[in-house]
Amino acid sequence: MTLAILVIFACLFLPAAFFLLGKGEPKGTGAVVAFVAAAAILGGILQIVVFKDAWVGAALMSFGILFGTLAYVLLAGVDDLRSVGNVSLVVAIICAVYALTYFTTGPLVDGKAAGAVPYFGFCFLMYAILTFLIFLFTYGKVSAALIAWGLIIVMVLGLWVPAFMLMVKGALPF
Repeated sequence: MTLAILVIFACLFLPAAFFLLGKGEPKGTGAVVAFVAAAAILGGILQIVVFKDAWVGAALMSFGILFGTLAYVLLAGVDDLRSVGNVSLVVAIICAVYALTYFTTGPLVDGKAAGAVPYFGFCFLMYAILTFLIFLFTYGKVSAALIAWGLIIVMVLGLWVPAFMLMVKGALPF
């Protein structure tokens, strides 16, 4: 299920990138973001309740809350993006913890460390950097174009590569 949600996240990343590059409009982009937010939160709840996996569920729900906040801002026409930035900063910290965990021990499975998964560490490091840059963007410290290109790069390397490689090949690049 998580791999499908990674693919679904791309439905947000590319339209948001185009919007930031001046090639989209807020209401339609906000609707897409809201749909993906709902999928992320629902997926996180299912991951926790049905699959008993709080590790993945917490990550999905954290992103779902960030996406939901962004959807509200876009749909309501809010000019001040700091609420999105503040949530994005929290998600950046969460992603940094996930990256560190994946680079070192991996999450606990049945009470034991599952082992490092370097590519997931790399993905979460990219997510941490991107969400920190979003925080900076909302406070006027970096450009919209930097965020847009970051979204596109992370979409390919951090969403599509792990999802499609695991679904098609059953393995990650490293």
